[in-house]
Amino acid sequence: MKRLIPLLAALGATAVHADAPRQGRDYYAVQLLSSTRPESLLVAQAALTGVPHTRVERRGDYYVLRAGYWSDPAEAGRALAGLRARYPQAFVRVAVYRPEAAVAPQSQSQSQSQSQSQSQSQSGNSIAQANLLHRQQKPQNASVRQRGNGADIEYTEQAALRRAPVVPATAAAAPEARPAVPARGRDERPLWALLHAGRLDEFDARIRQDGQPSQALRNERQRLGDQAALQAALDDPAALERLVAARPALAGCERPDVLWRLAESRAARGDTAGTLALYRQLFPGCQPAHVRIASLQKAQTQLDAADVDSLIEVEASKGLRDPASDAEFATLRYQRRLAAWTSGDVPAGLANEIHQRSDPAGAVRAGWAAFNAGNDAAAQLWFTQAIASGDASSESLYGLASVAQRQGRNDAVVALLAEPALAADPRSDTLLGQLAFARARDASADKRYQDSQAALAQARALGVPAEQCAPLAAWNLYGLGDLPAAAEAFEALYRAGGDTASAEGLVLSLPPAALRAKVRELGGPLREIADASATRRMLGR
Repeated sequence: MKRLIPLLAALGATAVHADAPRQGRDYYAVQLLSSTRPESLLVAQAALTGVPHTRVERRGDYYVLRAGYWSDPAEAGRALAGLRARYPQAFVRVAVYRPEAAVAPQSQSQSQSQSQSQSQSQSGNSIAQANLLHRQQKPQNASVRQRGNGADIEYTEQAALRRAPVVPATAAAAPEARPAVPARGRDERPLWALLHAGRLDEFDARIRQDGQPSQALRNERQRLGDQAALQAALDDPAALERLVAARPALAGCERPDVLWRLAESRAARGDTAGTLALYRQLFPGCQPAHVRIASLQKAQTQLDAADVDSLIEVEASKGLRDPASDAEFATLRYQRRLAAWTSGDVPAGLANEIHQRSDPAGAVRAGWAAFNAGNDAAAQLWFTQAIASGDASSESLYGLASVAQRQGRNDAVVALLAEPALAADPRSDTLLGQLAFARARDASADKRYQDSQAALAQARALGVPAEQCAPLAAWNLYGLGDLPAAAEAFEALYRAGGDTASAEGLVLSLPPAALRAKVRELGGPLREIADASATRRMLGR
């Protein structure tokens, strides 16, 4: 328990005053541990009594232990300084507030059994101890951290913000730089207490009454004021624009979340030039590089291709990237090349990259391109590669079934439809409908006309077009001997298309007098086929 006192005191100065988190909003949190099993994390969580908003959450195949929901990265940074004494690998990251992801209840706030004077004394001493430990802590290599927590990173935006500076120099220096009693004899501890409690109006009133405080206090007041103003303006695009116009540094490299929110707002109202101007200030110098790569990914949805290409060109020629960022940048450029290819055969270079990356999405696109070009063999190879590359969707299975159906391999279609992913796909009805039509066609060829009609009804119910079913239905009626119904069906087909097959069926279904009348009415190929039929009957006599 003695080892927890410094970190509890360091957290107590800020975290307990955080606003209640809101569903779906991004916050800064301290990630302490990760594991594939939650049991050890729950034990560690139980020992963190007094640390705000601790929880064990599931993220994919991993479980993570996290603490806190802060809107300001500096607040999270001060908490991290205290927690690292016990958790050296802890780091600050962006976390979305999702209470449903927690596998254990969050812990309650620190007990208030100690007196107020004791709490303030311990807080002051412990903050200094935590900051000393933070200065002595050797920074963790970014690539190692990326590998260690890679399975837990939900999207590149969080990876970028996690690496952004979390303790601005003015905010970090403020608690350490102030003496207990300034040299001029003024005790500023009550003023610091007001700031830490978030009671800014009372602080301002004291300043108006007592005069200007130290520079460290003024810096902290400015930071907290900026934080409050940003929090209030994040959901009001006009207010955010006004705030950033007055304080441009609030939407820059150190606060990419604000820049992204502002860019989203400008893009939504069609201000392309303003959106591009925001992103341009990040290239090529903003560090860490993940901020730039995440910004490129966002810019793709907000700017036209030429503007995004201009940012990519600057990044490619001048940007300094660590290996992880370089891999992300290469992936982004590959995805843009893949999106730019819209039809025809897969370009050779792109095909090679799809193979090298074992990219299931790229293989699926290549498979459909080959299928639409009539190259069933190539399509089957691409869809098979997509499955081997880890495609867990039904798209590759549907592609293979489409190839098999076009080739008449209905047994293969049935086998593929037994796969749960494809069976649950709404497009499976199309495959089932064509299977039913194939059964109808085979039954009609075997002169099992009633069975054929039943299979056709199934096919139509599964969405097979009426124009595909109608000719077979008409010939089934003729085979069943229902000549009036067959004649009516063939006449409707002939009026719609004037084809020789429906004309021949009409000639066979109508008696001679009725046929002559229809020939005079409809003409076309029907006249030639009727004359030829009459000639055959005369010769047959």
